Amino acid sequence: MPGHSERLDSKLALAVTDRQLMESAAENIHALLAGAPSDLYLRAVDELVDGSEWSELNDRFYKTLAFGTGGLRGRTIGKNCHRRRTRQRAPRGATRISVRRNKCDEFL
Repeated sequence: MPGHSERLDSKLALAVTDRQLMESAAENIHALLAGAPSDLYLRAVDELVDGSEWSELNDRFYKTLAFGTGGLRGRTIGKNCHRRRTRQRAPRGATRISVRRNKCDEFL
């Protein structure tokens, strides 16, 4: 969907210019869509953009989740939401922190 993606990019850029969308949110949206395993992410973001849901997009994408927050939120698409990838990364991060604190380098 190259044409579709270009249209979305231009809408996001205009929203940033008009100060409706945070620049960090636009960057995080692009990062999510670049690594999206299916078009579900594109369709979900596009629906919010078409509805001019800028505050919702800002809330979902203004930052990535900090480690340890759990991110247990109702939304499933966004950088500021709990996703399968977050659930997979959290135990690895906790293990690395524990190993470093206990100076067990052979486990890294």
